[in-house]
Amino acid sequence: MRNGDRSFGAELVRNHRGLEVRFLSNGHWFASQSAGSREVANLCASTVRDDLIADGWLKASSDDAVGR
Repeated sequence: MRNGDRSFGAELVRNHRGLEVRFLSNGHWFASQSAGSREVANLCASTVRDDLIADGWLKASSDDAVGR
């Protein structure tokens, strides 16, 4: 996601606790959310994406899936 010179992204990470969606602002990890499944992780990331779009952010070409 882009808004002027700011960027926001999400990536899916598997760790010792299971799946985690990590949120990145300008390439820096600032928050995360545990997820019980890939479907829940995608729902979490897409909900945040939809909220950002409602606030005027634009999708970048690589925003089609979690983990990119």
